[in-house]
Formats: sequence, structure tokens, C-alpha cells
Amino acid sequence: MKVPLFDGRREFEADRNDLMRAAEEVLSSGEYILGERVRRFEDEVARYVGGVHAVGVASGTDALMLALKAAGVGPGDRVLTTPFSFFATAGAIVSSGAEPVFADIEPATLNLDPARARQALERGGIKAIVPVHLFGLPVDVGRFVELGREFDARVIHDAAQAFGSRYRGRAIGADPDLTAFSFFPTKNLGGFGDGGMILTSSEDTAEHLRRLRAHGATGKYLHEVVGTNSRLDALQAALLSVRLSRIDEALASRGRIADAYDRALAPLPAIQLPTRPAFADRTFHQYAIRVGEQQRDRIRSGLADRGVDTAVHYPRPLHMQGALSHLGYREGDFPEAEAASRQVISLPIFRKMRKDECKHVVSSLDELLTEVTVA
Repeated sequence: MKVPLFDGRREFEADRNDLMRAAEEVLSSGEYILGERVRRFEDEVARYVGGVHAVGVASGTDALMLALKAAGVGPGDRVLTTPFSFFATAGAIVSSGAEPVFADIEPATLNLDPARARQALERGGIKAIVPVHLFGLPVDVGRFVELGREFDARVIHDAAQAFGSRYRGRAIGADPDLTAFSFFPTKNLGGFGDGGMILTSSEDTAEHLRRLRAHGATGKYLHEVVGTNSRLDALQAALLSVRLSRIDEALASRGRIADAYDRALAPLPAIQLPTRPAFADRTFHQYAIRVGEQQRDRIRSGLADRGVDTAVHYPRPLHMQGALSHLGYREGDFPEAEAASRQVISLPIFRKMRKDECKHVVSSLDELLTEVTVA
């Protein structure tokens, strides 16, 4: 049996008719950039999350970069974030002209550790904090809001992987001042190419973001600030509206797969399962387990031999990336992030994954871990 990490074709077929109707509506309208279809999708997301303004942009990376710019982050500023995330988290900070500052992660959640974040903030000079809701698990939002107030630092949430996740009953994006989402195809709310969105509680900030995404224009050929070209296409917005209408079903499906994994894998002592803290209703953009550093390559190879795709998110933490070597960090600076990078394996999980595929993943892991233990 072949079990993919993600199968976009299967998900397309499930929504084919509605997606094709939405595409035809846009194509026949002649309105392809921003416009009414994008405004409609922004309103739908704002209603889903609750009490916010939504601004569609060209990618999740742009969402983070423009959120930083709207928060006043620029050259000479320092921004605190996690070393265990996709490169875009740090890349967006560097692209804004600022310098990333890292603090280590919590070993259980793999998210930025508020206690270690406090230590970094106490050293001074931090303009903003970018916590990442990794793999769909919210950070302890309240603690970061408190840190932002105490140290006069803006909190900008990288929620690229956490659409639909909830913190103490409220959707991620409803409480913080600025939240960035990605609509990359594999995400919880995945489109058909790149796309992103920024949520803010401030109408003025939303208007500023709309100018920034369109070269800073306040009218045709009138530019009061320097922005960029980061407009969400109408076609993407229309297709994403279809997907948004099914988001609860999609998240529930991922949740059922995660529950099945939890039940079946919990008895295996060699695996550390994803945590589910009491303050969060997490979603499962990824189902990431941890295994022994000496076992990971062997387990992944064995799963591949049995037809099971896996991934490593992420094999090298951000402070050890060559593109950020100028920051002066060294191996050993963030031991929890470095340990996670050597231990994490992401298992297949997606909306239309079948029960027999889930069972095959579990039985394959059971066999492999028995072999590893005997060896």
C-alpha cells in the first residue's frame, strides 16, 4: 500500500464541482486581481474567526512581512522568535530589515517557550515578538500578550499552520493585534497555489495593509507610502471560499486521524506523541512524533519501504541555517530546538486520508519499532 504524506488530487476531487463553478464564475467575470471576489472571501474569513478585519495577500510569507511592516518593524529593529519553524518566519524578519533574535522552544509543545522568551526580552532591545503556532498547536497566547505589554513589544502571530485552531475557546486570530495565515496547498485551509491573509482588530491597520499590498497606493497612481505587489488573486479567493465552506469538516477529519494515531501509538514507548495542552484546541497541519535520534533514519527508511511517506519538519533549526550565519549563533545555543530537529517525524495526515491507510501507517510503525527494540 502507498500512503502519501498529502494528496491534493484526492482533495480536489472531493470538491471538484463547486471548485469548477467558482473558477468559471471568476474567469467569466474578467475581474482577476482583488475586486469583489477577494472582498467576499475576506469577509467570510473575518466572520469565521470573529471580530476582526481580514486582508488577503499573495502568500503566507508576504502576510508576515506586511504585518511586521504595519507594526512599524524596520531596519535596526530586533524581533524575537523561535528557532524551530519554517525559514519564512526568520526570512520575513530579515526582509523587513530587522534582526531575528531566537529563544529556545518547549520540548513538549515544540513552540516558543514563554519563560525563555522572557529571558531574551529582559536583555532589552526587542521591538516585536513573533510566536509560531507550530503544526496547528497554539502557543499560550495570553502569556505572550502579557510579555508584549510588559516589555512594550508588538506581538505578531505566525499562524501559517494553524487556521481553525483555538486558544481558550477563541479562534487564533481573534485576539492578537496582527496574525498571519498561509493558504499554501497543504495547509489547513489550502488553496491552489500561494496565498495568505493578515487579520487585525484595527480598522486603521487593515486599511494600511490594503495600501501596502498594492504598492502603497491610496488611489490610481497616487502613492503615500512604499508598499509592494502582494495582491490575492480573485481566482484563489473564489477557490478558497469553497474550501472555507468545508473547513470544519476538513479539520474534523484531520482530528479523527490524529485521534486514531494517538490511540494506536500511545502503547509504543519509543514514540513521543503530539501534546494537547488544556488551553488549546489544536488542529493537525502536521502529525509530528518524536523518536530516538539514532532511530529516526532507520524508521523513515523502513516506512518508505512499506510505502509510507514521511517528512522531517525541520531537519536544521533556523539559527544553524547558512543564510543566517551572520547572526553569530552556534550549535548548542538552543538545545531543545536542536534535539527536536534530530527527532521529529511527520506522518501522513490529510482530509481525505482513508482508515486503511491510517492502519497501515500504525502497523508499519509497530513492526519497525519492534525491530528497532530487538536490534
